[in-house]
Amino acid sequence: MNHLLKKLGIAASVSLLTICSNSSLAASTLATTPLFVSIAVEPNVFFTFDDSGSMGWETMVEEGTAGVSTIGGRPVFRGFTKEYYNPVWETDCNVIPPERLVPDAWVYRNHHGNKNYYNPAVTYTPWAGVDSSGNPIYTETDHADPTDVREYPYIAGSDSTDLTEWHDFYLYPFGNCNGATRFDNVHYIPTYTIWNDDEGDGKIDYTDAHTTVEIAAGSTEMQNFTNWFVFYRTREYAAKAAIGKVINNTDATRMGLDVFNAGHQKDLASMNDSSNKEDMLDSFYNVWSSGGTPAHRSLKRVGEYFKETTGDTPIFDQDHGGECQQNFNILMTDGFWNSYSDPGVGNADSSNTVSTPANPRYDGNKDESNDGGNYEDSWSNTLADVAMHYYETDLRSDLDDSIPIVNDQDEANHQHLVTYTIGFGLNGSLDPEIDDPLTGGSTFWPNPMDTEDEERVDDLWHAAYNGRGQFLSASNPAELEEALNIAISDIAERTATAAAASVTTAKLTTESIVYLAEFNTNRWQGTINAHKIKTDPTTGEVLSTGELEAQPEWSAGKALDDRDLDAKPRTILTFDKVTDNDGIPFLWDEINSDIKDDLRTNALGVVVADDSIAEARLNYLRGDQSNEGQGLFFRDRATLLGDIVNSGPVYVGKPNLRWPEKFPLDNTSAYSTFVEAQASRTGVIYVGANDGMLHGFEEVNGEEILAYIPSNLYSTDTAKGLHYLTEQNYSHRFYNDLTPSVSDVYLSSGAGSGWRTVLIAGQRGGGRGYFALDVTNPDSFTNDSASETVMWEFTGDDDADLGYTFSKPQIAMTNSGRWVAIFGNGYNQTGTSGEAKLFILDIEAGVDGSWDAGDYKVITTGSGSAIAPNGLGTPALADIDENGTIDRVYAGDLKGQMWAFDLSGNTSASWALAPEHTGNPLFTTEGNRPITSKPILSFHPTEPNDSTNAPNLMVFFGSGQYLFDEDKDLSGTFANGNYFYGVWDKGVAGLTRSKLIEQTYRTGFTQRVLTQNSVDYATDYGWNISLPDSGERVVTNAAVRGDIVFFNSSVPTADACSTGGYGYRFAVDIATGGTPDDPILDVTKDGTVDEDDTIGTDEDVQSADELSSLPTDNTFTDKVGYTGRDPFAISELDSPNIGRFSWQELLQ
Repeated sequence: MNHLLKKLGIAASVSLLTICSNSSLAASTLATTPLFVSIAVEPNVFFTFDDSGSMGWETMVEEGTAGVSTIGGRPVFRGFTKEYYNPVWETDCNVIPPERLVPDAWVYRNHHGNKNYYNPAVTYTPWAGVDSSGNPIYTETDHADPTDVREYPYIAGSDSTDLTEWHDFYLYPFGNCNGATRFDNVHYIPTYTIWNDDEGDGKIDYTDAHTTVEIAAGSTEMQNFTNWFVFYRTREYAAKAAIGKVINNTDATRMGLDVFNAGHQKDLASMNDSSNKEDMLDSFYNVWSSGGTPAHRSLKRVGEYFKETTGDTPIFDQDHGGECQQNFNILMTDGFWNSYSDPGVGNADSSNTVSTPANPRYDGNKDESNDGGNYEDSWSNTLADVAMHYYETDLRSDLDDSIPIVNDQDEANHQHLVTYTIGFGLNGSLDPEIDDPLTGGSTFWPNPMDTEDEERVDDLWHAAYNGRGQFLSASNPAELEEALNIAISDIAERTATAAAASVTTAKLTTESIVYLAEFNTNRWQGTINAHKIKTDPTTGEVLSTGELEAQPEWSAGKALDDRDLDAKPRTILTFDKVTDNDGIPFLWDEINSDIKDDLRTNALGVVVADDSIAEARLNYLRGDQSNEGQGLFFRDRATLLGDIVNSGPVYVGKPNLRWPEKFPLDNTSAYSTFVEAQASRTGVIYVGANDGMLHGFEEVNGEEILAYIPSNLYSTDTAKGLHYLTEQNYSHRFYNDLTPSVSDVYLSSGAGSGWRTVLIAGQRGGGRGYFALDVTNPDSFTNDSASETVMWEFTGDDDADLGYTFSKPQIAMTNSGRWVAIFGNGYNQTGTSGEAKLFILDIEAGVDGSWDAGDYKVITTGSGSAIAPNGLGTPALADIDENGTIDRVYAGDLKGQMWAFDLSGNTSASWALAPEHTGNPLFTTEGNRPITSKPILSFHPTEPNDSTNAPNLMVFFGSGQYLFDEDKDLSGTFANGNYFYGVWDKGVAGLTRSKLIEQTYRTGFTQRVLTQNSVDYATDYGWNISLPDSGERVVTNAAVRGDIVFFNSSVPTADACSTGGYGYRFAVDIATGGTPDDPILDVTKDGTVDEDDTIGTDEDVQSADELSSLPTDNTFTDKVGYTGRDPFAISELDSPNIGRFSWQELLQ
């Protein structure tokens, strides 16, 4: 395949962004999350909690016929609902007697017979939050005291008892709470039994052999038992432990509480506010179990709370994101519903009825996907009908319908209530694992309106099904906690993804593939998906529309998750900058002390002398998932591959650059020989991710064959380093976030001399560093080849003038005969000058492990200071005499200055600012608006290349920045007054907008149509276009295609329901900046650009398309352009490179 090394994705949308909100102020703090990802509107999550009397029971056993509790088919003593009498008053009619008095009672003190009982294999932790006096219920050093156990754990100062003592027992006659007989010192509470399944049938029987264990005072197990006894021994307590943890561990969510019998307890409030969280827990912990199970009434009460007709709805208004705010209810119960109250919703899930109360959303027609079919039953006013009613009902009809669609789960976009149900210790007549109505068959929803309890449990599942949530069943406290976490995780998963892409071919052929780098903000997971471009089913030819197949050929994230890491360990390398200045495997026995100290660092920033945790942390980063999740050492990951945000995927396969045959001229190895030798080289896609690594994935199957961790990412600071990636309270930050650069270069010395393929990458907002890898032979990537694969690192420790590496390095041959990496010094440097500078690194010089004098060249612009720091972005390179070496470099800075650098000399000593500019910039933007995108170059399209016009280059770029949260503010300092410029460099410096001709927008059009004002290059130096929308700016890279300049403008917005903003895709004349003479954009959206793509009666040509989301860079194939993953038709050109340099892509 002929691979086009272009990227199409979101990685490019903010690839060159400034860190200064005002160039006259000190450097600001870089954003740690993608600005183009909208801050999600906090979802509303309401808990509906069962406070019925059975929740106070200490037993959870099987259900027999007619609701009789059984163990092994034998009826449970009907009065026995508690394991222990009141430990303070030493009396309770319903308590199960000790085994000494009733031998069969051993079954109730075994977690197989009584699912709620103490399980020695489980670690029990106290409730989250504080008690009624405001003191922590639990800390790492202050557990519940076995000798002073509170009667109720939340109430400070409540009566207590000593678990370590033997207690008296009052044995009541069966079914009679009078006439108890007292037995002294017969009951030792910290007791459990070990069951021996004599029959091997997996069912516990009274007659099975067992061993009774009495837990010794002062033992570790006594503490665990005490925690169970205090915080889990009743169904209510176990539920409070599980739900309390969820509430305490959840942020960015509004939560509220309704209780079956006690009614509405707590309005929705944000859990980002610690006082709201404390109030929520206080209300929850003060619920007491008593009464029946009126589930209908409670679910309806929650639904009505959300509806606008009840008064003040909790759903936000339009200005605050209510149009896309999602609403959820989590209903938990330990019993089938009773205490029935007619909800008045009718048969809401039937295909033949209309939802009768106010604001019906759907008409019940069977064509609608919300009701009928698999959702339908024949009974009215069931719990499932209530759930369907509030799913169908538009809870706020005054709002736009912008609720995100969840494919195959929730297709409604109006404001509706999604219902989750959790059955604690319940089993219905249907099994969700095998009776899923979506699978068809002869199974139907049973009738819950009769007296069969099991069928009422089925109604609980049916309610979740109708409500497009999930039904979750739990038989013990651990499963209840897991079920709640599944529900909360599912709510969090309903988020959107963003994507970046790299097309792998310059022509539309059957082998054309688009690689999409995707990420999801929930747990910051990422992947690379390989999508083929669709083909004509008749001819097999790739469609000219450029549409992608929906299903990827492979997913790198899934391939890594499915991989057996024991059988096939990952090759992860890093750099030892302490001892060897060489590449090393990322293995515990190979890494140096600095790396180990990062891994030893805890969440408080303390380096802990516990190598077992540190080594486990290293294994976690390598992919071990045995220690991650709630209650374990490290945070839970949805996928091993981290989010890929601004780093675009780069394909490296067979060498295909157009280097001269002998280049440099004194080498003896022809480039064609190298190309032939590498003709069958394994294709690899390289991309940086914010899991700390650059990754390399095989082209064929997406399997990872290499990962690299730069050494400057290691840190013992809090919220930094690799240890932070593992922490439970991790909040996103960037690590490896810059698109790599790759080129074939000729190295003249060392073991790797000759033609090699070199990858050089930075970190953008992730750090101050670049690294170089030799990726010539991907089949040789192993731990043993670490020193050969890793060439060097260059960081802010080597030169303090290097800031955060937002500048993508450009790889080129200079006139000195040396291969170099050229980049700007980026932003937030730590040097004392604060000046914008250009770095030129000799690629071969760094291989020896040190950066000495002469190994790299720095050219300063002289612009910037310590109190008003400046920074230089990504450069563009020009080979003016077209001999394959770089002669001139252009780059923009944060003060809106476009600089030209002269590299035409054959020694680095002669390289400097363009001498004819006498130390001044070529151009300064209007209002000193920052230049944060890479300029693009072309020879002047109309003026001759002679000494009078030298260097005779057109430089195209826009102004604007988008890096800080405040950059979303449409009234910010640099948010407005931005332009796109086409500036002619003919050796004259100090140009401003007054020297350019402005193209304006013609009136009378709803679309953007520019004027065609002529540019007289005898007196004018180019053209400019204003960006008039509030907040409009250019933060992506332009492209030249024939005689057209394509560029995109971005208009960020703080609207929580938008995709970060919108933008425009421009196509303008290269010479004037005016609208083209002929259509360039597919106005009719028919997949072809032709004479029909004009507007108005005068057949005017449109200058720009409006885009519904923030745009990315544009990339092109024959007739198709891509903005992100979305194709757009363009006019076909006979000579696509007219007007730009034809030598090597690196020039652009």
